[in-house]
Amino acid sequence: MFIGREEELNHLTKAFQSGKFEFVVIYGRRRVGKTSLISAFIEDKKSIYYMATNEKDNANLSGLSQEIAGRPDSGIIFDNYEKAFMDVYEQGNDERIVFVIDEFPYLAKSAPHVVSILQKVIDHYYLKSKVMLILCGSSMSFMTKQILGYESPLYGRRTSQLKIKPFSYMQCKAFFPNMAAADLMGIYGVTAGIPQYLSFMSQESNLEHNIKNAFLSSTGPLYEEPTNLLLQELREPASYNSILSAIAGGASRLVDISNKTNMSSNNVSAALDNLIELGIVEKLTPMAQGIGRSKKTIYRICDSMFRFWFRYIIKNQGMIERGRGNLLYARIENEISDFLGPVFEQVCIDWMWDNVPNSDYVMDWFEDLGPWWGSDPIRKEEVEIDIAGFSAETNAVFLGECKWRNKPVDTSTLQTLLARGAMFSNPIKYYFVFSKSGFTKECMDLAKSTGAFLISFEEM
Repeated sequence: MFIGREEELNHLTKAFQSGKFEFVVIYGRRRVGKTSLISAFIEDKKSIYYMATNEKDNANLSGLSQEIAGRPDSGIIFDNYEKAFMDVYEQGNDERIVFVIDEFPYLAKSAPHVVSILQKVIDHYYLKSKVMLILCGSSMSFMTKQILGYESPLYGRRTSQLKIKPFSYMQCKAFFPNMAAADLMGIYGVTAGIPQYLSFMSQESNLEHNIKNAFLSSTGPLYEEPTNLLLQELREPASYNSILSAIAGGASRLVDISNKTNMSSNNVSAALDNLIELGIVEKLTPMAQGIGRSKKTIYRICDSMFRFWFRYIIKNQGMIERGRGNLLYARIENEISDFLGPVFEQVCIDWMWDNVPNSDYVMDWFEDLGPWWGSDPIRKEEVEIDIAGFSAETNAVFLGECKWRNKPVDTSTLQTLLARGAMFSNPIKYYFVFSKSGFTKECMDLAKSTGAFLISFEEM
């Protein structure tokens, strides 16, 4: 059963219904569900679908030729790619047809000239046809630079693009409609919302069983997943393993990561850029109003599956190989609330994007949201705020705190947030506190008197 991606399917359907030439670029990290999306879209349409392979040119030309011919066992092989693409043109000259090349970077790697050939065919033939061309790829750097980039021969030819992202927590609910909310948050955290990883989880099982089955067995489907992904995407994966282990262990500044890995800052910086491009790591500065940005840069693992794996799995593979996953899970269970803290923060940010502005809360809006940290001039100490956002229209500031713990939030959390809000000179201030386990009566009374908003996990 195909779940989710309604917005993406609607976009593709609208492009298909235009009846004219369309060129859609679809990209996103591996396992995120690009091929499933395409398969669902073309299910009831006349289409040619070819998934390129990481082989020599002749193999891809042969495979593509047979798909275009419509008979995989026909033995038909076009002399070159231009003739193959022209056959598609003939098929789509008078009748709507969807032409998909999945994992296009593999095809371009085996035949670098294919991008220029495709440009020529688009300019001289496809533009006048009913062909809907879809190029799809998992290599983020290739798709953004060689297909979407200014220097690409295909630049300016696309009619739209779709970057396929992992599912949000709210979208994950469709996978497990009957799962307890706290377990679902854990599943979301350890899978990072990647559809294929979600498919490895069982709705009939609790979080403990799912983690043990997927990660804490040498035969588990996610036991070696980060290693395999890094091998597919990057050279020298050992260096990247060291960098990710350092970040998972608490290093967040470039100098600290460099010191922990015994790598030069230049090499670490270049590797971090690659990890950012893959969506594994993010580079953060404190949220600021206007164009000014702080120089207090930190790095963190934004893919929570990678963060989980580098926090618990990579250094304990010996235990897992010897069947001691139960012992390792005891540690994970003790620390799971701490691990899920940043995951909950992202869920709260997503909630604010979905619910503000809203007449039940705030009829104002922000341009962006993210963490803030800096110096408290009164207390002379470094402080952090989980969520901060600013409105250029009204000069308002939005501030939020997120607590993923098994007891109600008391007044101290809201009092701290209000005190930190005093550091901002904005004339309008909105305060939000999010809690896994609700709030004490005293906290609710304080929120009522100060106009703060208290959002419990059960109502999100």
